[in-house]
Amino acid sequence: MSPQFYLDNFYIDCSRNLVIEQHNDGQQKEQNLPPKTIEVLFYLASRQGEVVSVDELLDRVWSETVVSNNSLQRCIAQLRKAFGDDSKKQAFIKTHAKRGYSLEVAVVYPEAVKVAVDNDKAKPYLPEKEANQHNDANTTDIQITAATSHSYKTTAVIVFSLLFITVIIFYLHDSADTWQYNKLTPLTSHDKKETHPLFSPDDKYITFHRYDGMCANNIWAKELSTEREFQLTQSTGFYGAHTFAEQGNKIAFMAKNNCSGVSEQRACWSLMTIDFQQALNSPQVPQTVATCDDGKLSSPVWLNNQAIAVLRTNEGKTRVAKYQADAPDATDIYSPDNLTLYHLLQTENRQQIAALAFDQNNQQQLIWLDNTGQLLEQFPIQFPESIAESQLLDARYDVQGEQFIFSLGNTLYALNYQGQISKLSTLAFNHIFGVQKANKHNRLTASQGFVDADIAMVNINIQTNKPPLLASELNQTVLPYPSISRSTFNEQHGQFQPKGQAIAFYSDRTGEQQLWLQNSNNELTKLTKFNSGDLLSRFVWSPNGDSMLLAKNGVLTQVFLDKSEKTIALNFPVTEVYQWTDKQQLLIKVRLNGQLTLIKLNLKDLKPTVLLAQEVLWAQLANNGVLYYLDTEQQIWQLQLTGASPVTSLRHQVTGSVFLMQNNDIIGMNGKDELWRYQVITEKFQLLTTVAPQFSRLSDIKHHSVLGTQIASSRKDIVLLEKSND
Repeated sequence: MSPQFYLDNFYIDCSRNLVIEQHNDGQQKEQNLPPKTIEVLFYLASRQGEVVSVDELLDRVWSETVVSNNSLQRCIAQLRKAFGDDSKKQAFIKTHAKRGYSLEVAVVYPEAVKVAVDNDKAKPYLPEKEANQHNDANTTDIQITAATSHSYKTTAVIVFSLLFITVIIFYLHDSADTWQYNKLTPLTSHDKKETHPLFSPDDKYITFHRYDGMCANNIWAKELSTEREFQLTQSTGFYGAHTFAEQGNKIAFMAKNNCSGVSEQRACWSLMTIDFQQALNSPQVPQTVATCDDGKLSSPVWLNNQAIAVLRTNEGKTRVAKYQADAPDATDIYSPDNLTLYHLLQTENRQQIAALAFDQNNQQQLIWLDNTGQLLEQFPIQFPESIAESQLLDARYDVQGEQFIFSLGNTLYALNYQGQISKLSTLAFNHIFGVQKANKHNRLTASQGFVDADIAMVNINIQTNKPPLLASELNQTVLPYPSISRSTFNEQHGQFQPKGQAIAFYSDRTGEQQLWLQNSNNELTKLTKFNSGDLLSRFVWSPNGDSMLLAKNGVLTQVFLDKSEKTIALNFPVTEVYQWTDKQQLLIKVRLNGQLTLIKLNLKDLKPTVLLAQEVLWAQLANNGVLYYLDTEQQIWQLQLTGASPVTSLRHQVTGSVFLMQNNDIIGMNGKDELWRYQVITEKFQLLTTVAPQFSRLSDIKHHSVLGTQIASSRKDIVLLEKSND
C-alpha cells in the first residue's frame, strides 16, 4: 500500500506524518500528527470499509509495547479532529461498539500512479481537486493490480517506486537540513558562568542563570529585540533549572538553601516560583511553594491551571506529586510499584506529563500520564549504539517536531513520543550544553563553554595553604598551587598510585575524556581510547597499583598500565565505583531492579552483598569495617550491624560530594575552605588547614598530601544557533 493517498479532500503523506486539507479556493492546510496516529490511519486505510478490532490495531501499531486502550482512543480522537469529524458524526472513522473501528471514506491513491495505469498524463505532486471530486459514494480504490497489461504493471511499479523514493529523499533531506545549525551568535559575554538557557513561550526573551561563584546564581532574562538584560531574582541563591508556565507569566524552579554546607539548615531543595512579568520591572523575591519537609523534591514541570508537577521522594519511594502554585498542599498523583522515576519532561500539552524511569529490568521507560496521574502510555526507550542505556536523559520538548531534543557532546539527538532516540545532527560547534529549541521559530539556544581545571596537591600539615597566586608556565594563568600536568582543559579525579609514584587522572585534553598517567619523571601517558559517547564513572586503583577499575557504559572495566582492558561481566549496570579494598572487595553503586543500590562486590567470586538500597553520593569502608556514606542531603552516616546513624559532628562540615578515608580517619572540606580530619575511633574532630577558594573536589590522600581540583576558569556563555542563509 502506498504511503500517500487521498481521503475525500485530504491528502495523507504517511512518510512525513502529514495530513493536508485541500480547500475549494485552492488553499491548503497542513497538520502534523504523531507517528502512532498516522500508523493507525495507515492500517485502517489498508482495510478500508472493514471493522478492525481494537486488539488487532494495538498488536499492529504497538507490537513491541504494552499500552492501554486509551492510547488507541487518543489516536482516533486526533484523527477525527484533523478531518473535522467527531464521535457523533463518525463520517470518516466509525466506532463499532465492542468490536473496533472502520474507515468509512474511500481511499484514493496518488494521481501519478493512477495515470501510469491508465496511460494518461500525470498531475503535479499535490494537485488541486474539485470540491466534489471524491464525494461519489461509488468511488473505489485505484490499485496497481487493476491493470491487466504486463507492461502497464511494470510502468506503474517504476513510477510508483520513483515517486516513493523521491518523497523519502525529500523528507530525509528536509529533516537533516532542519537541524543543520551552522550560525552561532553570542547572546552574552560575561566573566561569570551562565547556564540553563530557555526561551519564553512567546520567544521574545531568553532566560538563563548567571553564577556568582561555582553554585550561587541569579536568574536573568534577555530581550532579543532590544538586547536588554533583566535580573529576575532579587537575591543570589542556589537555583536549579527553571520552567515557564503555559501563559509565560510565572517561572518555577528548585532552590537550595545554601551552597557552602556550613548552614544550620538542611541542604535540600525547595520548590519556588517568581512572577515573570513583575520581575521584568524589578527583581523579585522567590516565593516558596513547597519545602523539603515534603520529601526530596526535583524536576518541576508546569501543568494547566497554574499547577506544578514534581518528583517527590520519601523513604526511597519516588512519586509524581502535584502542587498548586498558590497553595502549599500536594497530591501524589502517580506512585508506581515497578518503576523508579528519575525525571519529568515539560510537554507542549500541559494536560499531560512525560516521565522518565527505570523498570525492574533496568530498562529505561518513557511514561505518559494525564494531569490526574492516570497512565496513558508506556514505551521502552530505544537507545542508539552511540548512547549508553544507563545514560540519564534531560531533554526539552520541540513543539514543531513533536519530540524532545537533547545534546551529548556535540551531537544533537531526538527522543520521540514513542521512546525512540535518533541522531538529528552533529553540531558545528564544540562545548555546547543545554540545547533548547524556540517555540515558534527554527532556532536553538544553548550554553557554550568549558571548565579549565587542574590537579593540584596541598599539604595538610601546613596550617594555612594560601600561598601567593602563581602563574602557570604554559599560559600565565593565575593559579594558587602548582598544577600536575597543566593544560587548558579539564583535569579531575587525581589518584595516587598505591605502592608507586605515579598519579592517574581524567583529562579531556585530546577532545574526549581519557584516563592518563603521570610517572615520577613527569612523563605523561594516555592509557585509554574511550569514545565520545562513553559514560564513565570515577576510577579506583587496585591495591597493588597495577591497574584501575571503572564503570564504562554501565560495565565494570579494568584498565592496565600496558593500555589493555578487561571487562567484568555482571548481571546489573554499575553507575559508580568508590573503593577497592586490600581484601579484594569492591564498593560500587549499581542499579538493581531499577533502584540505585550500594553493594560490596567480592572480586574473587563476583558475589554481591547489598549494603544500602538507596542513593548515596559517596561511600568508603574504614579499616575497622564500618561503612561511611554521604546521603543526598550532604549528611555523613555510619552503617554498622546495629543499623545506620548520622555522624553528628560532621553535620555542617561537608561541601561537595566526596570525602576521603585514611585508615580510620575521614578527611573532608567545608564551605569555609577548611580541610578537616575526623577520627572515627575517638570521634575527635580537628581542623587541619585553610586552602585557596579555587581548590575543591578532594580526590585522594597519601601520607600528608591531598589531591584535589583547582579551578583556573569556568566560562560558559549563552548563544543562539541558527541556520545560515549562505
